[in-house]
Amino acid sequence: MDEEIKQLLQKNLEYTKEVHDMVKKLQHHVLMQQIFSVLKVIIIVVPIVLALLYGWPYFKQALGIYDQVIGKVELMEKATQPAGLLNIFEQLPQEFKKPSNMSEQDIKNFLK
Repeated sequence: MDEEIKQLLQKNLEYTKEVHDMVKKLQHHVLMQQIFSVLKVIIIVVPIVLALLYGWPYFKQALGIYDQVIGKVELMEKATQPAGLLNIFEQLPQEFKKPSNMSEQDIKNFLK
């Protein structure tokens, strides 16, 4: 009986060592997963933050150009309406009003 208990204890010790080795490998694997998940977040977030910091002036400039284009498109839409054709000179911004040889009345008559 004594020999059988020693044998069982020896097997139990071997199994415990195997389980201990597996747990060490799992701990290492979990640690690596945590490190790489932090690296993934850094790789994604840092370029976005840098792009916002350094690209903000360019974004504001592009947004200003976009607003100008949209304003001119809205102006063109108003000008194509029947009442808008008669009031086109009042709707145009100052930079589009250029002197010409034709009078305003001639242009209105031409547009009718």
